[in-house]
Amino acid sequence: MGAAVLRIGLNGIAVALLTLEVSWRGLEASFRALSAARLVAVGGLSLLWTAVHVVRWRIVLRAGGVSLGPWGATRSFCRGSLLGSLTPLQAGELARLVGVEAGDWGRGLALLGVDKALDLASLALVASVSWGFVAGDVRWCLGTVALVVLVASAMEYWGPRAASRMRLRSRVLDSFVRLSELPPRKVWLLFALAIAGYALVLAQYHVVLDGMAEGYRLVALALTPLLMLSRVAPFTFGGLGLTEHLAALLLPRGGVCPDAAFAASLFMFTTNMWIPLLVVAASVRRR
Repeated sequence: MGAAVLRIGLNGIAVALLTLEVSWRGLEASFRALSAARLVAVGGLSLLWTAVHVVRWRIVLRAGGVSLGPWGATRSFCRGSLLGSLTPLQAGELARLVGVEAGDWGRGLALLGVDKALDLASLALVASVSWGFVAGDVRWCLGTVALVVLVASAMEYWGPRAASRMRLRSRVLDSFVRLSELPPRKVWLLFALAIAGYALVLAQYHVVLDGMAEGYRLVALALTPLLMLSRVAPFTFGGLGLTEHLAALLLPRGGVCPDAAFAASLFMFTTNMWIPLLVVAASVRRR
């Protein structure tokens, strides 16, 4: 309880500090600058974002021996995504396990860890390459990509061998063993889907920033992965307040004024919550 109160307080402090740097009129003007066509485009990208994540989640579940149909996987992901976006460290993602049978909770928890690890690894890659773009260092970008390919290839080669030598067997361990034995094309497909998810978020940021900020440059877009990383900070709910403050500090480097940076960050906080919210509401009604 005390920790929750502390986080709420930190949210309030972060927002209060931020409001000293932006004007309410500027925020209103930024939101009004988004045309209906841009809102539709962002909504379409949100739909694709949800579909990519559901497909990836279902592949991970099936590979680990947990069976969920298309609608079940959709409900599972949307439930976790909605609650995860509102909790520190995205702890609400554990709600994905509600749709998994009681006997498979151990496997489901292990597979959720794998799915989130894919997310963080992909985001780290995108953020690193983006930072190299901002710094104008092509060698950094190429080196980061090469390192990721090298590590992934090593895991693909040594994973099955290490798994086959493990004597201890359990349902949780069995999930990792099955995943380690996936065909290379499936492993790369999972990684590609994770990258595609962040590419869609970058596309959303581009549509929003291009509409809100007159002086917007691609440098600002290259800085947005750092904002995504701040969303998993353990100090605030979904990074709310902290991420907006960071946006107001970073995005002006790319020609985006603090007002538009705050508005864009706040808009993006809610953008990919609507479809999970509608899916969760529909699943509740069907009961």
